[in-house]
Amino acid sequence: MTIELSIFYIAGLQYCIDGLGVKLYQDDYLSLRVDKNNPNDKYAIAIFKDDIKLGYVPKGINRDIYEYLDNDIKIKVLKFNGELPPWERIQVVVFLEE
Repeated sequence: MTIELSIFYIAGLQYCIDGLGVKLYQDDYLSLRVDKNNPNDKYAIAIFKDDIKLGYVPKGINRDIYEYLDNDIKIKVLKFNGELPPWERIQVVVFLEE
């Protein structure tokens, strides 16, 4: 059983230079990492493909996702379109599998 927690576009991709060149495909799994050094948001969660930072969980959603980080949540790509502006380029889903 899959419990969907949130669907969103990755925030801040335009500021992650390495992430701009990454090619992704539907159903690619990504990883979530708490950004403990972020001075602007104590709930900041960065999103990575391997070791390349793609951006962040949007600020309005990250606190809810933060609460589930100890529950082995997963994140994967729903849509990728390299032609779109960075803030609309990568749509992801965060979910739990039971």
